[in-house]
This record gives sequence, structure tokens and C-alpha cells, in this order.
Amino acid sequence: MKNIAPLSSIRVALCLLAATGLAALSSCGSDAPSGVANPPASVPSFVKLASDAGESLGAGGTFDYSKANALVTVRPLGAQLAIRVVGDRVWDGFLSLGSGETQLRAGTFSGLTNTPATGTAGFRWSSQELTCAASVATVTIDSVKYDAATLRAIDLHFEQRCDGQTAALRGTVHWRVEDDPSASGPVMPAPAALWRAPAGSTPATGPYVYLDGGANLGPSISLPRTIVPGPGAMQVKATGNQLSILAFDPVRAQTMTASFRETSGLTSMQEGYYRDLRGVGEQSGAGGLDVTVNTWQCTTLVGWFVIDRQFYFQGSLTIIDLRFELRCGGFGAPLRGQIHWAESGA
Repeated sequence: MKNIAPLSSIRVALCLLAATGLAALSSCGSDAPSGVANPPASVPSFVKLASDAGESLGAGGTFDYSKANALVTVRPLGAQLAIRVVGDRVWDGFLSLGSGETQLRAGTFSGLTNTPATGTAGFRWSSQELTCAASVATVTIDSVKYDAATLRAIDLHFEQRCDGQTAALRGTVHWRVEDDPSASGPVMPAPAALWRAPAGSTPATGPYVYLDGGANLGPSISLPRTIVPGPGAMQVKATGNQLSILAFDPVRAQTMTASFRETSGLTSMQEGYYRDLRGVGEQSGAGGLDVTVNTWQCTTLVGWFVIDRQFYFQGSLTIIDLRFELRCGGFGAPLRGQIHWAESGA
């Protein structure tokens, strides 16, 4: 008798073909929940990754992150989950179960791409250094625990293939809310692995906004791009727990406006790293950010920002150095920025 592959394996293979354009499937379905309901409460949060030889993100390596060697952050919103690991490398994951779901639930979800249609389920795992142009993944949420509408614990594992590769990246996420307070304030000092503009890419003096990343800002704006405002064409205002920045480049007729909001409970902007944020209008206790470049902007986003330096004189902000990153909808290519402004023009 011939050996017949399990149905789940066939489904994953077909979904891989669909993601690489070799097959057309309207749905890859989902399997039943795994049944794991009571994981050990005493185990601290961790993320473990294992990459097959030839896999493009991990290059065949293994990675083990916990509070001892990394910042592991999980941010839920309805049926979405943002995961961020800042250690020797920076890793980002984003899971959405689709518009038909109201919160995360146990189950296996197959054929999840990093470019899902609006309102459909999707999954993306990437690093700050490397990302997939196209990927397909199977994600299993082994267990999930809520207290009313607040996520308290989640265990999941995934298998992702980049760009039609047979080699896979596999990951396990074990998270408990007590290890990741949602409004703990900025992290100081900011982790050294976070993105910053390459050496020599920004002006030596004067205010600027340096933009980089894979985001498509429109046909007239290619990245990287530096906005150098003319005299008086950069406005910075700190009001309570929110910072507003407007920069206009009269030569290229390009404008960036941005808002950055402090963690709930703090009354003024502070230096440090603000983790895994949503838009300012989403009223998250962790803070928020919004960025518009000409007419380009996100309706929903996942991102972070760092205030590297600020100085106040007689209660007024006079110097700010700031970096940020955001992804539209959690799945979009990143837009990264570095901003310098001094009232004196230095």
C-alpha cells in the first residue's frame, strides 16, 4: 500500500503553492483547536526560533529569547496580535484572524500570507534586518486566556516559508501579561539593536527628517529620502503627553507631519523606547504615533518610537532627537524615520 500524506500536510503544501502563484485556492481553512488549555503559569515569557538550512531570515540558526536577554512584548487588539522581540536582533510578528473574529482563540490557521486581502486572516514574521517579499505560514494558538476583554496569556507556534522556499522558520511564543506590563513607561536606555539612520546619511548640522524603509509613499517619493526644512519650516511642539512635528522641504515640496504620544499616566514626554504602539487615535495605554508624508498615511498601524535626546529651557522644548518605525495595518512594509530639531537651528 502506498503511503498517503496527512490531510494537514497536503493543505500546507497547497497553500504554499497558492502563495507563490502556482495554484489558486479561495480558502485554506483551519484545523480544530489543539486542546492545550492550561499551560504552566510559572514559566516566564519566551520566544524561540529555529531556522532550516537555507531559510532566508534565520540562515539555519536557532534563537532563544527571554527576559534575561531580550525585551519580549505582546500587544493584542481584538483578533490581532503584535509580537516584538528586541535582543541580539529585532524580530516582529503580526497575526490577524480576520474581520469575522472578535478576539484571539485556540486553533490552527493555515495558508496565512504576509499580504492578506483586507479583512482576511494573515501572518507575518520578519526581522528588522530581513523580511520576506511573500510568505505563507501555519499558526497554531495552543492556548489563550482572557480576563474579561484583557488578554492574560497566550501560547502559540508557527511555521513560515519565505518566497516559495522549502526551508522553514519555526517559532514558539509563550507569553504572560505579568512579564509585559502594557503601560510601564519608556525603556531606558533604549536597546542598541534598534534601527537608526546609517552613518553619514544625515546632515551634520541643522534640522532634518530622514526617511527609510520599504514603504511605498507614492510615485514622487523614493526611499531613502531626507527632508531638509528651510528656515522656520520645521515646527515642533510638546504639549503635555504629546509631541507634534511638522517639517516642510520647499525645494521638493514635501511635508511630513507626525504625532507621538506618551504612555498613559505620564504627564510629559520622556526619553526612552516606546514599544509596540498603535495609532494615536486608538487610545492605547502604551502610547501611540501617527505619521503623514504628503498625502500618504496609515489608517491603522503598528510601530515604535525612541526619544534619544530632548532638552527643555524654562518649560519649552528646545532640542529633540527621535527615531520611529511603523507598518500600515501591521502587514505593510516599514517606514522608518530619524528626526533632529533644535530651536537654535544647530
